[in-house]
Amino acid sequence: MAELAGAIATVVGERRGHAAPVRLLEERDPKQIFTVDIGKADRELGWRPKFNLGDGLRAMLDDRAKE
Repeated sequence: MAELAGAIATVVGERRGHAAPVRLLEERDPKQIFTVDIGKADRELGWRPKFNLGDGLRAMLDDRAKE
C-alpha cells in the first residue's frame, strides 16, 4: 500500500506542479502486511504488465481526462 500511495502521490504531484502529501499510518497487525508478486502469472501464462505502476497511473489519468 505504501508503494501505491507513493506512486499516486508522485503522479498527482506531477499534475499539480508540487508534491502531494502522503501520510501512512504505522502497521499494527503483521497479518495485514502483504505483497503482490506477478511471478506466477509470468511463469505459467507468460504475462507481463504493459506499464509499470507510475506509467499505468499516468495512462489512466490521461484517459480519464479525455472524457
